[in-house]
Amino acid sequence: IAVCGLLAAATAGLVLESGPSSRPLDPRPTTYSADPRGLLAAYRYLEGAPGVQVGRIEEDFVTGASEADVLVVAAPTSRPFDAAEAHAAVEVARRGGVLVVFAPAHRRLAVVQPDLASALSLDEENPVSGKPTYATSGRDPSCRIEAWVPDPLLGGGRTFAADPDLDLERAGALPIAGCGDEAVGLRFEVGAGRVYVFRSPHYLENHRVDLADNLRLLEGLAAAARVRTGHILFDEVHHRAAQTIPDLPRPALLAAGAQVGLLALFYLFSAAPRFGAIRPPVVDRRRSTLEYVASLARLYQRAAGETTLCHALYRQLRLDLFDRYGLSAGLGDQDAALFLARRLGLDAEAFLEALAPFHAHSPRLEACLEALARVETLLAEGSLPGNLSDMHRGP
Repeated sequence: IAVCGLLAAATAGLVLESGPSSRPLDPRPTTYSADPRGLLAAYRYLEGAPGVQVGRIEEDFVTGASEADVLVVAAPTSRPFDAAEAHAAVEVARRGGVLVVFAPAHRRLAVVQPDLASALSLDEENPVSGKPTYATSGRDPSCRIEAWVPDPLLGGGRTFAADPDLDLERAGALPIAGCGDEAVGLRFEVGAGRVYVFRSPHYLENHRVDLADNLRLLEGLAAAARVRTGHILFDEVHHRAAQTIPDLPRPALLAAGAQVGLLALFYLFSAAPRFGAIRPPVVDRRRSTLEYVASLARLYQRAAGETTLCHALYRQLRLDLFDRYGLSAGLGDQDAALFLARRLGLDAEAFLEALAPFHAHSPRLEACLEALARVETLLAEGSLPGNLSDMHRGP
């Protein structure tokens, strides 16, 4: 067992040693990421907004999207939308909700998510323009994104902190924000609701969410949700690639195999005697009364208890003689024999011989019982009548 414990500790040590000391933060724009480019801060901010219920779609996107009043799709690149999922996203707007799509930074949505771009009519005929403008980075970008038209989603904000990126174009869409003459935010109607497309998720990133009027955008999302039932859902399904089991480091795998092999050998060694010849079954039969008494006698003999029992019988005999005849228990056997000879007329010598087994060096219980019976007979033959059968009450 000690060896197995040492092997287990060695295996754990090899796994920890071979792996990275700390897992790096996830740079993707997910609501679980605390990386500067993650959206955890925005998610926590919306959780504290009154009248709003914030959640994530993590399993079935089609079913989850049907429960959203405001659906946020933040630049997913790990898994593509299929046609059914793209249709479910647009249906959020068709039934009166709000769909907010943030395209991946510096990448065309039609390339990364072709089915979603097609469902939004952001395809090759009405593309997200490939014309690059300029890009800056840091907490103080050189170009502020400005609100071009008042819109409820912008929450009254005028400038927003984000890096300028590729220009957005769509037929029939209203540009609501831009940098210079480049549109970076579009709004268009779909059914009874609205769809917003932004060029990047920079507005909601952890290191920008408190810059300029970016918090106004979060307030706009909360206000749009309150118009209906208050459900804001973030898409996490398409941020997750297919899960694969990482390979164990080779030393750790060998140590684990050695540990399993040692446990198997230990089990075979401990169980091997049971694989031998069949043992005869134990015959269980009930013992007779005589066998039980004989075994109890052997038990007393082995325990050296006969001496104690004989002494107890002798003391009980002297007490009975005191109760019957007033014979003091402090008298010796000879004085007791003379007292009984005068009172009962019994033979004093025979009385002393009857008591001899009680004073043997190693008295036997059988001999003591026979001596007690002889004493009772002598007393019964005395001159004074009396029923002495109740003298022997046992120790």
